Amino acid sequence: MFVGLLSIIPTFPLSAQTDSRLIEALRLAQSGQVDSGRAIVRRLLATLTPGDSVFPQALLAGAKIAPNAQTVSSNLNRIVVEYGASPWADDALLLLTQLYFAQHDPVQTAQAAERLNRDYPDSPLRRAPTFGARAPTSTSRTRHAAAS
Repeated sequence: MFVGLLSIIPTFPLSAQTDSRLIEALRLAQSGQVDSGRAIVRRLLATLTPGDSVFPQALLAGAKIAPNAQTVSSNLNRIVVEYGASPWADDALLLLTQLYFAQHDPVQTAQAAERLNRDYPDSPLRRAPTFGARAPTSTSRTRHAAAS
């Protein structure tokens, strides 16, 4: 299932990160050295204070190269809840929408897409409604299939 998630999340652009250490971590991960990239992010998260402006960016980078869906979800939810005013909160919500969609969770998909639209109306990432729009249909089909 996690592999399926990776197929719907577009390759993460390095330009979205502004910290050179995180750019290097993502570059390493893209070049196949995922463990090295994760190690950089882990060390950075261990040394930064939660109030540091790089912290939510490090959480996002960590989510992008996380080893499992649980870690992805944890990092992204932490950004949304604790750093909702950061420039990475809308990215986190979009990625959460995609994660929930990949996990076939139409309710959470729709909620995340609605939250992105409501909380970040000026975000260029508002393409998430396409996932949310499909979610009720998926639920209807599931109920119809179960009734058959």
